Amino acid sequence: IYPGESIQAKVDAEPPGTRFTIKAGTHELQSVIPKDGDAFVGDSGAILDGEGVTAYAFHWVAGRQPSNVLIQGLIIQHYNPPTQLAPIQAGGTVAQYLAGEGTYGWVIQECEIRYNSTRGLSIGNHTLVLNNSIHHNGQLGIGGTGDSVIVQGNDIAYNNYQRAFDPGVEAGGAKFFETNWL
Repeated sequence: IYPGESIQAKVDAEPPGTRFTIKAGTHELQSVIPKDGDAFVGDSGAILDGEGVTAYAFHWVAGRQPSNVLIQGLIIQHYNPPTQLAPIQAGGTVAQYLAGEGTYGWVIQECEIRYNSTRGLSIGNHTLVLNNSIHHNGQLGIGGTGDSVIVQGNDIAYNNYQRAFDPGVEAGGAKFFETNWL
């Protein structure tokens, strides 16, 4: 998928389990609801830029809760999700988690997640967060709720760098809640 093309339109046109190559360059204002088993793999220099107005790069909605999604090799920057949510929204709120809503088995690896207004990444059940650089996000590097989560080999630094959020509530590197087997 080349800059200027709609990633969501490509997802909608293909069956679940499709592998999408995100070509180098800046992909502006993209917001994607994947299908089960979709993979989004970035060429070197592939950037998804929310330009400070787009809430989510990858997320889910009630009735469309994709499982086993791969997000790899992308730079995700300048997204503006609501407080305590993230541009990569693999998880949901505590209420959604307790209601059995959310995703399962997302893998986020070898990405750079930077300069987003709140969190960089939210986990869900069986999320794997591997070898990412998660830095300079407004509130928190990584957080959320989910069971059987692996967070390994990541560089999580300089989040809440503008000190706009209270660390006694949620700010800084990482915060997990209602989580088992992390």
